[in-house]
Amino acid sequence: MKTNLKLLMIAFLAIMTACSPEDGKDGQDGAQGIQGEAGQNGQDGNANVSSYTFSVNRSDWGDNLHYGGNNIFRAFNVSPELLGGNDMAATLNNGGSVLIYSDGGVVQRLLALPFSFSNSGIGIKLNAAINSSDLLISKTTNGWDNVSIAVEEIPQKINYIIVLIPKENQAKMDAKNIDLSDYNAVAKYYNLQN
Repeated sequence: MKTNLKLLMIAFLAIMTACSPEDGKDGQDGAQGIQGEAGQNGQDGNANVSSYTFSVNRSDWGDNLHYGGNNIFRAFNVSPELLGGNDMAATLNNGGSVLIYSDGGVVQRLLALPFSFSNSGIGIKLNAAINSSDLLISKTTNGWDNVSIAVEEIPQKINYIIVLIPKENQAKMDAKNIDLSDYNAVAKYYNLQN
């Protein structure tokens, strides 16, 4: 509390001493600041929103494991190294959002997880367990079940984009009614480039 009060007082004094009658003419604007780096980070006040692109190869998926209720998945743990040192679970636990998009390895566009698709006549579901920072894959026979999937049934390579939106940018996004299922809409809003 003392540290916060001290910082508040320093900020107040800095504001009071920074603006004096001798400083420039009224109505003049200062120089434009440098924007965040294009690419992974958003611009125009969205510098803390970032996106990360990576691929998961067929051999990278773990073993089929039971997740309760007859749900069997293979998992791929998304390490902080793939997310620029960030953690999906920590972003979520701190009040932010984690958006995950994929092409399933065979779909011609990016779709928001979870979703199902067909690959060589086999139904496949992609999902995520954000609290454990895992991407999940399973076979589905009717669209809603999650059954064991053989390694040979998994696409050779599945591409993912994960967008991390911290709490301070969450409210701004909610107010604009962004279509979160559309990666292009999210990328445009936050000026993300992949």
